[in-house]
Amino acid sequence: YEMAYGKLGEALAQAKGEMNGAPMFIVHEYKEGSMDAEFAFPIADSIALDTSFHLGFIPGGIALSALHVGPYETTAITWEKLDDHVMKHGFQIRHSPYEAYINDPADVSGPEEYETLIVYPIE
Repeated sequence: YEMAYGKLGEALAQAKGEMNGAPMFIVHEYKEGSMDAEFAFPIADSIALDTSFHLGFIPGGIALSALHVGPYETTAITWEKLDDHVMKHGFQIRHSPYEAYINDPADVSGPEEYETLIVYPIE
């Protein structure tokens, strides 16, 4: 994570871009032991990036979300609760769910204070 966000930060700085929100981790598919995901920074405007990066778009709309407070390693508990809620109520997911990291680990006293917003864009 640190390496990926570091490279994103460098690319954003070189492009003279500016973050417009919390760093994100977008989960396209998860299977036990395997994950298709992206590291992302929200930005307000399009910028020119090195070809090893790409700009994406998450359309606005209704979302189901939960704030997880605690170590990143325990976010699976909150993900599972949201998965159950989506299934139970028959929501259709319209975009890959994602995490947004609300606070910076360097600014809090420990992992028990990490705040991770988990978002499911739904219809």
